[in-house]
Amino acid sequence: MNSQSIHRSVEQPWRDHIVLCGLGHVGFRILETLSALGEDVVVITASTKPDWLRRAEHLSRLTIIADARSEDILIEAGVSYARIILAVTNDDLTNIEITLDAKRINPHIEVVMRLLDEQLAESIEHDLGVRKVLNPPALAAPAIVAAALGDRVHRTFRVEGCPVQIESLIIEKGSTLDGLSLSDFATEVKAIPIALKRPGSDLEFHPPADSMVEAGDEVLVTGEPGILSIGQSSDNRTRSYRNPLHRRGWWRPMEIRPVALVKNIWLNSPAILRNVFVGLNILAILSIITFHLALKMNWVDSIYFVATIMSTVGFGDVTLLHASPFLKLYGVFLMLSGAAIIAILFSMITDFLVTSRVEHLLGHRKTVLSNHIIIAGLGRIGFRVASDLADMGEAVLGIEKNADSEYVRSLEDRIPVLIVEAGLGNLAEQLNAEKARTVVIVTGDDLVNLRIAQRVKKLNPKLRTVVRLFDSTLAHKIGKNLGVDRAINPAAIAAETFVAAVLMPNALQGFHIGNDLIIMRWLPADDCAACANHKVMDLQRTGGPVVILRKPADGKIMAAKPEDIIQKGETVVVLEKYQTSKAAGITFANEDDYDEM
Repeated sequence: MNSQSIHRSVEQPWRDHIVLCGLGHVGFRILETLSALGEDVVVITASTKPDWLRRAEHLSRLTIIADARSEDILIEAGVSYARIILAVTNDDLTNIEITLDAKRINPHIEVVMRLLDEQLAESIEHDLGVRKVLNPPALAAPAIVAAALGDRVHRTFRVEGCPVQIESLIIEKGSTLDGLSLSDFATEVKAIPIALKRPGSDLEFHPPADSMVEAGDEVLVTGEPGILSIGQSSDNRTRSYRNPLHRRGWWRPMEIRPVALVKNIWLNSPAILRNVFVGLNILAILSIITFHLALKMNWVDSIYFVATIMSTVGFGDVTLLHASPFLKLYGVFLMLSGAAIIAILFSMITDFLVTSRVEHLLGHRKTVLSNHIIIAGLGRIGFRVASDLADMGEAVLGIEKNADSEYVRSLEDRIPVLIVEAGLGNLAEQLNAEKARTVVIVTGDDLVNLRIAQRVKKLNPKLRTVVRLFDSTLAHKIGKNLGVDRAINPAAIAAETFVAAVLMPNALQGFHIGNDLIIMRWLPADDCAACANHKVMDLQRTGGPVVILRKPADGKIMAAKPEDIIQKGETVVVLEKYQTSKAAGITFANEDDYDEM
């Protein structure tokens, strides 16, 4: 067998262990987390970083340096007796092949797969009997969105289109919330409390409902986005942007928003054209009144007559042939004015179209946005972050160097996108950085991301910077240095959901609060004796699960409210702390620790 194995134990065959194929950014973080939870893991990797390989030697039961697409290698890893296999290499086709081989060797083995091609995900889950197909960029985006919204937003999620958010609220002295029980607190803020931290104490997940909150306490709550108005403002919720130059195939119908289009044409026109245009329209109104009085026309005929004169159509059915000289001269003036108004109208439209295209290509115009969020890098993650923020009503400005990117084409219709060659250059004015709120930097190069963070901090020291870093060690160490307010490693974020999918078959997300691994999962109300016919907050009194979403049997999923009553037959989404007798003193080496907690 052409492979190298590093053993921690020679006892074989193993049973109920986990086989991990791929030790890249995501795979290594999965190994760390599973090991911290006390799980037995066998690793197969064709190549990896030397320091990761040394670390894997200590964390795994067995490490095999070989191609996992070989059936002999899978057999050596004990796939025949394993309970689950993770196919998380950096290549989609390799992961599919590993899955097919593993299923052939052990038809009962569960599979969790990494797949970037979202179009294949659903069919692969169904056709190959895969427990979960996960997309790392899609998993990392909610954490980055939360970081962009502010320190008090811990996580954002979207389940079947329904958004839910975890936010933090600090109880201030003299607040009406001071001295309330968690149950009364929930009723007051209309959100579900999920964790409580008292000054000087550790975070307590799922505290009893009769716990009292006091000044200085910090409470994590979940509900609809912005339910506590943390990091939100009224002036950035209703802005919309429509780029009429969005490129579409001729077979695709153009979605038109007339009001937004007219508004953008008007705002992008020079002030002198707007003033003249308004003046000529006032002239048209006065002319309607003039002809109504002077020629004894009714209002409809007056409007019709003015329109024919100003458009220079002049059907001849109504003329000024027998009118007074003054009216004839006034008519001539009106004809010339009509020609002018048509010329100005076309000039405004042409100016808007040409200017929009030049801005798109060169970025020479200052954005009109304020209190906005700048997304630098519109790749797989940047696209999702920008889309989610736009869906939440945030004002978003995208920056990308590749004008032909499919993600740029998809976003141009929803947010303004500025195309730049590299970095940010001298874009302070175009970005309106002095009025921006946050910049999210998610290009594919860690060094470029750090450079951009430093530049925007110089433009506006108060600007919040959220930076994606592939190097997990650097992300953990960097803190708030080098112009970075929040460093996030997407692999670490994604790994927690992969682990959650391994531990629970119906898991939706995995994340941590403090040192607790929290799993968000589906739970049929009929399978939970404490759920049916009970209020959501009453479940916390009886030690039941933390319910955050409800899906009636014949209805649409919705965010749970404290007073909601769980009905039989419906399905709920719950948050649970993962507990295992194998784990002792779990520590998550994750840069995304909730420091405030």
